[in-house]
Amino acid sequence: MTVVRTALILSALALPAALSAQARYEGAGATQELDCDGGTATIQGASNTIRVTGRCSALVIEGAGNRVEVDLAPKGSVRISGASNIVTYRTPDGSKARINVAGGAMALINSMGALGSFAGSYLVGYLNGVTGGPGASFGFMGGALLVAVVLTLLLRQEPVARAAALKPATSH
Repeated sequence: MTVVRTALILSALALPAALSAQARYEGAGATQELDCDGGTATIQGASNTIRVTGRCSALVIEGAGNRVEVDLAPKGSVRISGASNIVTYRTPDGSKARINVAGGAMALINSMGALGSFAGSYLVGYLNGVTGGPGASFGFMGGALLVAVVLTLLLRQEPVARAAALKPATSH
């Protein structure tokens, strides 16, 4: 009985800390203020204007067209999944946020996959019909793979902050 009572007391003490470490908003087209209390703030939805206070350790945005102003803890992180989100952040020590932007990359990958499956299968069928065998089709696929490798090697990495419309707040 003593073990059960001790477990219940410890659970009751830990519960408020766990609850206060999360701030969450889900919706669309709203203007809202959240307090993350040093924990993680999560925003899901579209076209929201959100102000997040409380020196968040992390900000997670899932959606499109959100405008978010956030107070981050030193070395806080921002993860964005979606398009056209604008994030302005402040840190007490002026440090840069750790950024993870997934939305634009996932959209590009899915679009190129859909285009390749349509155009590639059409072209392979055309080459098989014209040449009477699969040799030209395999040559085309091998050439396309080599072009993809060369293009990948020639890419330069764009700074994440510019791609995500993420910027530190300026003080007035």
